[in-house]
Amino acid sequence: MSDYDVFAPTTVLSQDVPAWLMREYLDSYSAWRDESADVQGAYERWAASQDADAATAFVAYRAALDREERAAIELCGWAERISGRKDPHAAM
Repeated sequence: MSDYDVFAPTTVLSQDVPAWLMREYLDSYSAWRDESADVQGAYERWAASQDADAATAFVAYRAALDREERAAIELCGWAERISGRKDPHAAM
């Protein structure tokens, strides 16, 4: 792993980033934040669940983790495009 941080503000601010690309990045960041909050809530529900509900709560928690992971992967893809590591017009 390199020392280069695609999420660093200077990466975004130091380049001429098209508005559409910045919107996609910010939308994906917002989606990731929402999914991260859902993970926290699902974890808390699982931790507080009684024996009979624990299995169902755990499945919901795992599903929330999967959604958060997919959102993180998408966010990373947009960040790579902004950083110039990936063609901004390439399909994801």
